[in-house]
Amino acid sequence: MQYELDNNKDFVAGLLYEDSDVRSRAFGPSLHERVVVFSTGDLLLELESAGLIQSAKHILDVAEQNERNVSKQREPVPNEQAREVVRDALVKNRDHCAGL
Repeated sequence: MQYELDNNKDFVAGLLYEDSDVRSRAFGPSLHERVVVFSTGDLLLELESAGLIQSAKHILDVAEQNERNVSKQREPVPNEQAREVVRDALVKNRDHCAGL
């Protein structure tokens, strides 16, 4: 990934997290400027927006029924850049994602 970040100006990487400790962490200069950080909940919301899943809420409800702590995943992270990167990737790869 570092090679791509260094040599491909259009390359953007995503760091997907689920841990609530990561949610509150400030990465600052430790991450490359083209690495975006987003939560599982944000990914689910973007998958729903793209029409690739029926309901992010339903998936989180099922996880909660299975004793997973998803309360933080229900709160969108105020990081529009990360959500835009995910949204763009889903749109660009929509044909490859169909039927997953």
